[in-house]
Amino acid sequence: MYVLIEQAVGVGIVFAEVFHIAFKFTVIVTIIIVAGYVAWAGMRGTIFNDLVHLLIINSLFIVLVIAVINKYDVDLIYGGLLREATTNGRADLLNLIG
Repeated sequence: MYVLIEQAVGVGIVFAEVFHIAFKFTVIVTIIIVAGYVAWAGMRGTIFNDLVHLLIINSLFIVLVIAVINKYDVDLIYGGLLREATTNGRADLLNLIG
């Protein structure tokens, strides 16, 4: 129940700020939609819904990482880290394997 209220408040804040819809109205509608979905689809539907969210969020994370790598010169960042680590005698800090 706590997670449902937490998510409803988050949705209420987003809809109030972005779409200028009343906060309380959005929270109540969100709770009704989620409770209705769980009652109709059951836990199997809820787990499937969570799986879809997992795939969407992970896909967007990968897109974000690729966009950051394309925007910033990763070799320049790594070179700066390597220079800083070897200057202070701590090149082992960049060894991720062991």
